[in-house]
Amino acid sequence: MLEHLRARAAATLREADSAYLATCGPAGPLVSCVGCSPDGLCLRVAVPAGSDHLFNLEMDETVALATGRWELRGEATIVSPGGDHPAAPAGHVLVEVRPRRLTLVGPGRMAATETIDF
Repeated sequence: MLEHLRARAAATLREADSAYLATCGPAGPLVSCVGCSPDGLCLRVAVPAGSDHLFNLEMDETVALATGRWELRGEATIVSPGGDHPAAPAGHVLVEVRPRRLTLVGPGRMAATETIDF
């Protein structure tokens, strides 16, 4: 990946402290607002320990995360299955999302988009 695109993607992800997480499982798609923090080009997502997202991730690691400024598609790994990771809030499980595609949305209704593939 070109270094300037990597830097742009990392800077964009650093701005987020929450996002909408989408997973899909036997009951269909599930979308929830979750807390997140950047870790380089990955995002660490705090998922409530009882959430169906965790069940869905056991079957399919493909996820989407979105804010008003970007949409990320990637693969997720459960980092703290027991919810005992020091970076995870109490009652939450830490999930690491590795991006495959980041779509940036410009301001305004007819905004242009830019896609960065990893």
